[in-house]
Amino acid sequence: QLRSALASRVTIEQAKGFLRERLDVEVDQAFAILRTYARRRKEHLTEVAHRLVNERELRPALLSALSELVR
Repeated sequence: QLRSALASRVTIEQAKGFLRERLDVEVDQAFAILRTYARRRKEHLTEVAHRLVNERELRPALLSALSELVR
């Protein structure tokens, strides 16, 4: 269970870094964007982060939806 939690945390950190670079936002804002997106769609934050980091074919659409949450 601890390994799973650590792996999830790594994925979330990677997604935050990706958003920071692509959307030119601070790390805290990147996390808020991920969290807001996940909550609005009733998804787990880890699943959203996983799709962003690991599923290249879904990335453009997901990045577009996430960019709409930039304030």
